[in-house]
Amino acid sequence: MLQEIGIASGKKSSPLDRWFTDNDFDLFIWGDAGGRIAGFQLCYDKRGTERALTWRSPRGFSHNRVDSGEQLPMRNMTPVLLPDGEFAYERVRASLGPVIEYLEPSISGLVMQKLKDYAERKA
Repeated sequence: MLQEIGIASGKKSSPLDRWFTDNDFDLFIWGDAGGRIAGFQLCYDKRGTERALTWRSPRGFSHNRVDSGEQLPMRNMTPVLLPDGEFAYERVRASLGPVIEYLEPSISGLVMQKLKDYAERKA
């Protein structure tokens, strides 16, 4: 189950700026000044080759691989997003569905619909 752990940016610019996490996913939600969801980033495969699907209104989608930098204690670089290939929609949907259903329907419904929209657009 995704647990809310805090504000994504460290400073709250909207009541909807939120961060949810578990062992497999990070979900960042960004809101606009009117209190609507303006975007999200779903990071998945955190224990493998981590990827991020981002949706921002009105810009749309991006799908990236997360390069977490070097794993040296004195030189761990800031993670960066690099272009990536296909989005494994069916696998992500199947594993995300049971853990996201506990969030508010306005969040879970939007995220699941946008994942589907992105997959259909790429098909």
